[in-house]
Amino acid sequence: MEKAPAARGYTAVDITGRRFGRLVALHPTEKRDKKDSVIWHCHYDCGRDVDVPYNSMVYANQVAMRYEVNLKSKEVGLSE
Repeated sequence: MEKAPAARGYTAVDITGRRFGRLVALHPTEKRDKKDSVIWHCHYDCGRDVDVPYNSMVYANQVAMRYEVNLKSKEVGLSE
């Protein structure tokens, strides 16, 4: 199993295959967000692939929840 690249000397955590709501982490990228969090390439149950910061998935699950709200808005015909 490949280790995720560590940022600023922190120990890297491999979340490959872990599920966060409708989101599954596939692999880390070389990219970082403004807080130096590793960006992970992820797959949604709907089939869409996105890059998501580690902190957003693990600590707040913000991205998955925001995406689900957008899906529900589209289902009822509301704008994003």
